Amino acid sequence: MQRSPTKRRHDSSFILSPSLAKLVAQLQELLILILFHAFSVLVDILITIGLTLALRKTKTSFSRTRSLLQRLVIYTSSRGIVIVVVQLAHMAMYFIDSANLLFWFSMHLILSKIYVNSTLVM
Repeated sequence: MQRSPTKRRHDSSFILSPSLAKLVAQLQELLILILFHAFSVLVDILITIGLTLALRKTKTSFSRTRSLLQRLVIYTSSRGIVIVVVQLAHMAMYFIDSANLLFWFSMHLILSKIYVNSTLVM
């Protein structure tokens, strides 16, 4: 079925100027990065809380097992705090100077090593 030339299709989109389109694209990219970092921090906080609560609820009558669980709770809490602090520093460094790769990428490398080491220890 062909459209008649007199009928126009209603298009709700509008044409942006190149500079405005570039600004909108940069804002979208910035929003995506903010959401990515914010959700990373949130997920690590939730994982830390979940692990800590699960380990604290565990009851045992063996003293060695109890002391091991207490050490695991302390380790889990401290691991979560360190990861959240490093992630927040990484996010701040990226938004301060995203063009300088050495500036913010160093924190990214530290964060990946913390993840790997804490996974291997667990």
